Amino acid sequence: MMEWQLNLQAGKATVHVEFKGGFENEYGIHPATFMTKDPIVQTIIERSSYFACGKIVLLESKNLGMSAEEIAKAKRRADAQAKRMAEAKAKDAEDKAAEEEPKAGQEAAAQQANAEEAHEKVSDEPSDDGDTYDAGNDNEPSDDVPADAETSTDGGEESAEEMEVVKVSCNQDAKDYLEEHFGAQPYLRNWDTILATGKANGILFVKE
Repeated sequence: MMEWQLNLQAGKATVHVEFKGGFENEYGIHPATFMTKDPIVQTIIERSSYFACGKIVLLESKNLGMSAEEIAKAKRRADAQAKRMAEAKAKDAEDKAAEEEPKAGQEAAAQQANAEEAHEKVSDEPSDDGDTYDAGNDNEPSDDVPADAETSTDGGEESAEEMEVVKVSCNQDAKDYLEEHFGAQPYLRNWDTILATGKANGILFVKE
């Protein structure tokens, strides 16, 4: 590589590094190099993924006239700076996740509300054969019931028998069947809703 410009992220800051001086001749290839006297920049480079994977390597280190104590002190400052940058980056990620969590909760609540509303609509739809009844008089039939009222129940049973029986192993199989044959059904959240939607389309689901 003849030249390489690299931006390394360190928390909220970005460190720009330029590798220069690379060339190729009959004797081989000399890669581009970068030299710094800043221990913080050195630490950021050495902690980058490029250094970890070997794309950037340390060719040599020089004594810049600093004592061992000064070098150690500069190294500690660089490590502390890199640690603060990493903590700042982690905090930014946590803040972003905290901001997105309420939005996800609101979306889930809206989807649940839509599903319940759709389920209520399906439950309120009249049966296909047009039969109606008074739920308050299930146990006490009225004397005014017409003579052919007994055939109403039989007709409902025949309608159920005429439904196409589809065996499924789980809710998802039934949902996939409805979506494939009758289009998208986003409100199918439980077995009752799936069963009601199937009956509305002439399908009777039976779990194996």
